Amino acid sequence: MSNEIYDLLVGHEVGHALFTPTDSERLKKAYKETSKHCINILEDARIERLVKNRYPGLRKQFFSGYKQLVEKDFFGLSE
Repeated sequence: MSNEIYDLLVGHEVGHALFTPTDSERLKKAYKETSKHCINILEDARIERLVKNRYPGLRKQFFSGYKQLVEKDFFGLSE
């Protein structure tokens, strides 16, 4: 694993720790209105924006890390 991918993954999890709401009733309501997959994608994008705003040095790491993951077809986009 490259340093950029490591920083991306750690930064992502730090974003969850800092910014993901813990109100279980709010999550239950959201799950009733849409799919868990949709909520997960939106929450990941939201927390990554917030963590990059708090720690601007992560922006380059996120860009490079995601580029590497896409090149390795980590997300299975070629299928």
